[in-house]
Amino acid sequence: MNLDLTAARVEIENGAIRPSELVEVCLDRIERLDPHLNCFVEVDETAAIAAARRADSRIRSGMALSAIDGLPVALKDNINAEGFETRNGTLYSHCFQKDAAVTEKLRSAGAVILGKLNMDECAIGGTTDNVHFGQTINPWRPGYTAGGSSGGAGAAVAGGLALAALGTDTLGSVRLPAAYCGLVGLKATSGLIPTDGVIPLSRTLDHVGPICRSVSDAKLLFDLLGAQTPTAPLQMDDLKGLRIGILDPSFTPVCTAEVIGAFQDSLSDLESAGAVIKQINITGPSSRDLRRTALLVIEAEGWSALSGSLMEQPEAYSDPLKSMLEYGRDIPAAKLEAAYQGILETKHKIVSLFAEIDFLVTPTTPQAAFPLTDTAPVNQAEFTGLSNIADCPALTMPNGLDASGMPTAIQFMAAPRQEQLLFSTAQFMENIWGRLNVPVLISP
Repeated sequence: MNLDLTAARVEIENGAIRPSELVEVCLDRIERLDPHLNCFVEVDETAAIAAARRADSRIRSGMALSAIDGLPVALKDNINAEGFETRNGTLYSHCFQKDAAVTEKLRSAGAVILGKLNMDECAIGGTTDNVHFGQTINPWRPGYTAGGSSGGAGAAVAGGLALAALGTDTLGSVRLPAAYCGLVGLKATSGLIPTDGVIPLSRTLDHVGPICRSVSDAKLLFDLLGAQTPTAPLQMDDLKGLRIGILDPSFTPVCTAEVIGAFQDSLSDLESAGAVIKQINITGPSSRDLRRTALLVIEAEGWSALSGSLMEQPEAYSDPLKSMLEYGRDIPAAKLEAAYQGILETKHKIVSLFAEIDFLVTPTTPQAAFPLTDTAPVNQAEFTGLSNIADCPALTMPNGLDASGMPTAIQFMAAPRQEQLLFSTAQFMENIWGRLNVPVLISP
């Protein structure tokens, strides 16, 4: 099933399908495909069908709540939803009786919550190879990672088990699965999409964001979930005058030849549409050093956020996770203060770049999805993490396939609160590049 939210709404408005039928399709795909993909840790079929039937009635009466009324979505398992446990990728069950702010907004809009999705333990990781709940598999190829830490979300949307999903993103955990699974993923400016009711990892870097099939869906969900008043996207006939910044390779991680090739092809397309490409430099630490600095902050803030439940029920957490958090507990104050200062200085440097460019454009990841039997590359989040450090909005979208048939992706980063310019430009390029669909033989 390759419907996105936008197309599904048209089908419902035309009477071609009812929400209850659409939800039944997703539930059937979950039953057939999730034993192979392992996206979900919990599904509430009864509640989903009941919610969809209520949407049927509203739409039949001309009383639709929103453009996503009756459409099936799913949530990463660190986002609270009444009626579901929140495990945060551990065996510790947070039994909250209140929706997270984003869940409440989805329900108020009539969205049907199918269930909760697999993730890296405590959202620390980039593979969704969870010691408690197993590996999530990329629908594009058996045995390959769907990315992390929101890998269940990426695989569920790519496999057609949900039309969209919400994940969390601390250094790229929405955009990595989106990139590896051939999807669109968004990290908005801090504060625009609320994190209330989400199990925290890093108060400095955490975000909630959508993983979906199209740029129009990303905008739809941002407008629904975000704090800004929705606006119409700019209608672009070309990209004349748009200033694109690309990073000096000495600053960035080493990429595979195919990722570089796809990126260069994308830059050529941007230039053909009228954009001006300019190489820029970020002085100071490299992307590798910035990743290490950000991880130090995550480890320290992770201990502060998670130590209560960890000490209450240590057996619910894996030994490697406990060791990482305990390392964060013991970081010397002076070292941690230097890390915060380094992040602040880099944020100022990156934000200042937007005085001379409209976008900073990079590959999303240095490589395409890799086998779960391989050691995860340490540099996976070095491009994506820049937007968390700088608190700039960033959107990833597919820009092709590598020689083996796996998706590659490009990331657009804009100045803070410039999400609408981001959507307009990404939509223009999606119209040129098209969207990717998982091969039929892999996703029946």
